[in-house]
Amino acid sequence: MTPAEPDPTSPTPLKPPTLKTTPLSDVVPVDAVRVSSEKAIPLWLGQLVALVGEGESGKTWLACHAVLDLAEAGHHVIICDGEMSAAAWLRRFRQLGASEQALGRAHYVEMDGHAKDVALVRATVTHLDAKLVVWDSALSLISRTARSENDNAEVSRVYDDLREIVRNSAGGLIVDHTTRGSGTLISRGATAKFNALDVSYGVRLTDGSVPGKTNDWTSTISVEKDRHGLLGDRQDREALFHPLGSGALHLEITQSTGSTHRLAAGNPITALVNRIDEMRPPPTSANKACEALGGTRAQVLTAYRIWKENQ
Repeated sequence: MTPAEPDPTSPTPLKPPTLKTTPLSDVVPVDAVRVSSEKAIPLWLGQLVALVGEGESGKTWLACHAVLDLAEAGHHVIICDGEMSAAAWLRRFRQLGASEQALGRAHYVEMDGHAKDVALVRATVTHLDAKLVVWDSALSLISRTARSENDNAEVSRVYDDLREIVRNSAGGLIVDHTTRGSGTLISRGATAKFNALDVSYGVRLTDGSVPGKTNDWTSTISVEKDRHGLLGDRQDREALFHPLGSGALHLEITQSTGSTHRLAAGNPITALVNRIDEMRPPPTSANKACEALGGTRAQVLTAYRIWKENQ
């Protein structure tokens, strides 16, 4: 019996849609390219980095220093700020000794909802060939684009946009605050903040150091997160702020040779991280950890965040 010939007038059956996949053998590896010099905090193209600390710990000065480091090297930088005016940034840059050429490469944008607009910011980065986008601060951005910095879903939405802005593009630097008295240097609020970062630096005044206009003061910069191992080690850095008179300021960053202050001995967070690690079964959420351990909620939430990172 001869099989029937297919009817050419019959419609071709539709194939179900499938995901677009890429064989890993076809992927060209791309290493993160560091754009900052050895004189500044390490920053990379396509990576989302945060400076986190309490007020007056030197976070914004370090951000200014990072911007000038790139601008003096001939690169353009975009600054989205909801706390300081353009005049305030200009004053700080002049205090750090910025050249007129560098000032022309630092572009200020007043913070609003457009600061996380992926298409708009990426287009601006492309237009300027910018190598860094700064958001100061995280709270200023979230308060304009989300309901609360404590809402994981809302914060995730904001930070997903920031990650998309820097994907295969400029580096991203966020200035953020930590919870006062929490005993750690991790972004306050929703855990989604910390989870979204590639690198997070903690900034704190060195013991006994007091910011002033006449005497030297120092801050310690610790590595709280390094998702891709970009730094090679987690040694602290020390930022020395040296007033030069007439408002001028010299800022020098050096790598420490001692041990890191991350999860330092005596830090109450360390004990909580260890207790969470010993829980059987392990907690499935930060709230579960709080229920089981009790104590200060902010500290337990921070410890749970660190424990999750180390899993």
